[in-house]
Amino acid sequence: MGNEGFEHPCVLHVKDGVGIIQLRALDIRAHSALNGMKMCGKVKNMKYLDHGIFRNAELNGDVLQFPVSVISFVNLVSGVGQILHGSVCVKMECSVGPIHMPESMAIFTILI
Repeated sequence: MGNEGFEHPCVLHVKDGVGIIQLRALDIRAHSALNGMKMCGKVKNMKYLDHGIFRNAELNGDVLQFPVSVISFVNLVSGVGQILHGSVCVKMECSVGPIHMPESMAIFTILI
């Protein structure tokens, strides 16, 4: 599911110095590896790694959000045209169910 499970681009919302990443979950259609049936689902739960502990992302309708403070950033280019690469480990569950789409781990990345 990973990258295809969310609307692009994500939203980076900053207010009073506090940043939030917002991801809108999309419907995904695929054939089951188990029985070949066409399945439809979307991300129903996401956890992000925060100092060695997986915490639940906040869910508001189809929008999942988590704090920017858990993302590790690396400066790829200095000076004019500076690029920051951020990443955090996440776990996701899909509404199709654990047999067809078990909780899986991914790395969320963002370039700023």
